[in-house]
Amino acid sequence: MAAQLTGSFRPGDVVLLRDITRPSRVILTPPLEKHIMTHNGYITHKDIIGQLERAIVMSHTKNARYMATLPTLDEYVSLRRRGAQPIYAYDAATIVSLADLVVEDDDKETFRVLEAGTGHGSLTLAIARTIHSANSNLPDDVKRKALIDTLDRSKRFSKIGKQNVLEYRCGKYKKDVHFHSELTPTEFLWKQEESEGPIQYNAVFLDLPNPHFELESLRDRVRPHAPIVLFVPSVTQVIDALQHITEMKLPFAHDRTVELLPGNMGGSMRNWDVRRATVRSSIDTSGESANCKESEEDIDIDRKPERKWVCRPMVGERVVGGGFVLLLRRELNPNRN
Repeated sequence: MAAQLTGSFRPGDVVLLRDITRPSRVILTPPLEKHIMTHNGYITHKDIIGQLERAIVMSHTKNARYMATLPTLDEYVSLRRRGAQPIYAYDAATIVSLADLVVEDDDKETFRVLEAGTGHGSLTLAIARTIHSANSNLPDDVKRKALIDTLDRSKRFSKIGKQNVLEYRCGKYKKDVHFHSELTPTEFLWKQEESEGPIQYNAVFLDLPNPHFELESLRDRVRPHAPIVLFVPSVTQVIDALQHITEMKLPFAHDRTVELLPGNMGGSMRNWDVRRATVRSSIDTSGESANCKESEEDIDIDRKPERKWVCRPMVGERVVGGGFVLLLRRELNPNRN
């Protein structure tokens, strides 16, 4: 049998088929191993395997023409089977870039990442893409230089997320990720300590309904200055997390808060000003209005100042929705009163 051409499709590839006459109509195939059904009849995997990218293949019923390519990560995430709502690829890339993950060549210990909320697996893929270069030249039986522990409380979502990761580019990242099904990160960390001993993570990503409840269990499980990234749908959850850190005196510093703006492509963001400020309420003579004054000279010495939350976009634009990303850093020597 003739050798397969470099850059050609292989068994197990997931392929994007684009209708030549209607380019907006696309089909994401399962891994190449059987017939693929289209609106215009079936295409066999043998019609695609061995072909180069952008080759034209034809259906066997109506001779419809399709262009075959490997899907981009954005196309793969958008078109794959889903159980949970995915974080779309450009948003996931933005979230990971905020964490600024760097695996140093001379690191003797494995660079460990904890992700809670596997879901669709889209954020897992974005993290894996970032750290994979550290493992790319290692044999499969050699210890990884970078590793992701990802967990989900739903076994069904965990299974879907695992399948989506394992089938992307023929399992390119399969050795970089360990999948777990646990109710909470707190339970996972406790069981992990029982079996492996305490592990310190270089980064943590939390995509959970109430992620601030898990912060206390991370106190001693992340390295100094390690990023802890919380992805939440509303800014009130950002405030809940910061309030919880203050009340529990947790050693996490607020780095920044950004809003992921909605749109067709994703990946856009803007900074938010989220902080505590000293304020007082001032009622005018008519008793109809109140003002919040944030400067120290505005505080009435006869009245006890209050600490309240300031929460607003960095620019004077209306809130249009979308998710929020809270970036925390593990403090080295926290000094909290």
